[in-house]
Amino acid sequence: QRVLAAMQDGVINLCRVKLRDQQRLKAGPLKEYSQHGENVPFGEATPRAGNDSGGGQPGRILKCKGWETDPDAYTYFITQAAVWKNICD
Repeated sequence: QRVLAAMQDGVINLCRVKLRDQQRLKAGPLKEYSQHGENVPFGEATPRAGNDSGGGQPGRILKCKGWETDPDAYTYFITQAAVWKNICD
């Protein structure tokens, strides 16, 4: 039963993130999702995050040099929104 309880706790945590995003939709689109930048309408449901981090901060899996042949040539980049402009500059 301890395993079942631990798995249940893990699933509840994943649900919490999507429920939070669903509430955030009331304030407008979730701009940290790449779907927003591709001008895909959000509708009334939380979009699939794909490789995006969600949660209000930019984060995504990025391809690195050699990604075409090396399955490990990826990195995950995430930052806080407050420093995003400086990183882009």
